[in-house]
Amino acid sequence: MPPRTARSASREEDILAAAIEELNTMGVSLEWFGDIARRLGITRPALYSYFSDREDLQHRCYQEACGALEHGLERALAGHAHDIPAAVEAFLAERPGDGEQAVICELEALRPEQRDEIAGRLNRLTDRLGAVLATGIAAGTLRPMDTDIVANAIVSAAAYTPLLRRWGEGLDASLVSVGSVELVTRGMAADRRAPVPPLPALVPLAPARPQAFDRAGLEAAKRERILVVASAMFNRRGVGATRLEDVGEALGMNKRAIYYYVGSKQALVDACVQRTYGYFLDEMHAAEALDAPRSIAIHAAVRDLTRAAVDPDVSINLPYVGYGLLSEAARASVTRSAQAMYDGYVRLFAEGVAEGSIRPLPVEAVTLGLPSFMSWSPIRQFTPQAIAPRAQELADLALWGILAR
Repeated sequence: MPPRTARSASREEDILAAAIEELNTMGVSLEWFGDIARRLGITRPALYSYFSDREDLQHRCYQEACGALEHGLERALAGHAHDIPAAVEAFLAERPGDGEQAVICELEALRPEQRDEIAGRLNRLTDRLGAVLATGIAAGTLRPMDTDIVANAIVSAAAYTPLLRRWGEGLDASLVSVGSVELVTRGMAADRRAPVPPLPALVPLAPARPQAFDRAGLEAAKRERILVVASAMFNRRGVGATRLEDVGEALGMNKRAIYYYVGSKQALVDACVQRTYGYFLDEMHAAEALDAPRSIAIHAAVRDLTRAAVDPDVSINLPYVGYGLLSEAARASVTRSAQAMYDGYVRLFAEGVAEGSIRPLPVEAVTLGLPSFMSWSPIRQFTPQAIAPRAQELADLALWGILAR
């Protein structure tokens, strides 16, 4: 490779910036290099002067994101060495790094050694933050909590904004940091000592089992199973990098069967996303209909949504990267659903403030910030025993925050 000059360094930065935006919109795909080259007005072979292949470029994007998060956390801790809540607030409010950073969620598309490096850096980052939270718990300034889950939630919130710009088109992403700071630090509950009643799932987490001779029901169940497995694979490896053959292999069926029950790859992607937003809206409507204080209704919705994201029987397709891969009709549907969800949760928060179960807070901001710490990176695999406690911990975080009082 030629010696690195100021001009080549600038070109490399341009490529990285374009790659990050493409990555956050489209995810990793076989056409990624070609799309970046067209966007920058250069030839595809010219990209190989800077990055050896697709995995190399994706790896660099993720390295940049890790570096921004690491530096942001260290700056926050250094600036608030003796005030852990203020350090967490600074980390969330700063949105670490200049410009847009890659959302790390397609690690399976990397080579094993690259994947291990990025996962290791993220684990060290959350371990560092978890140790800080443990210090606050020991000192009595923070409430008892699972520091590993909460540390991952805080890092997730710090990296969330690029996702809202895609999936929440038209919503004010600048309010995300305000809302996530409010929820993560102090939570929404007006009375932090009020009991939380155990509630069943607001929306059934598993589809109904059809009768043996119900052909339409059996076909619907088969289609639902395809969507569950495809959504889980999209969450782990990304939409662009998952082929119909991969989904078929996981299900033990051929590609023709997937075409029969769902359709093409485009139809499968759209169906998974529409299924997800249908579930989101069902949860919101169930929370609105619940005969309970609004703080308890939102707490239950957060619990159910975070559980459904990793429960293998449900596996909703989380809105990570891949928005650009939706059809025009599916994008329009997502925009309508996102607006309906925003309006619904604004109502829930406002009703909670009015009734006194939710403390006075900026309802528009917390509505936008609420999904940020639920956007858990799928690099971690959860045992069946860990799913429910994790969902409960994140729901408690939304209710009480991290402060001891």
